[in-house]
Amino acid sequence: MFARLLRRRSIKTKLMLGMAACLLLFIAISAALSVSLTGRGMRARVVNHELPAVVGEIRNDVLRQITGPLSASLGVAGNTYVQAWERAGLDPRPAN
Repeated sequence: MFARLLRRRSIKTKLMLGMAACLLLFIAISAALSVSLTGRGMRARVVNHELPAVVGEIRNDVLRQITGPLSASLGVAGNTYVQAWERAGLDPRPAN
């Protein structure tokens, strides 16, 4: 059916249709390559640069949040009076 339509058309029309088909094919291939390469580049940037930066920010925030309680617990753990009280059996009454 398509061949029948082309037989009736002039050379000029056939050339225009051929050029249009080649142009559409070129645009489709270019778009597919562009999407593929852009996606690959974005994925590489996210994995290699952005995710490590975000993880580092989260790490710094967690460290900032636990610094106070951590230093307080280390101070209590290193307190010789608390250690002596623990060795004595943790008697809740104050020693006189």
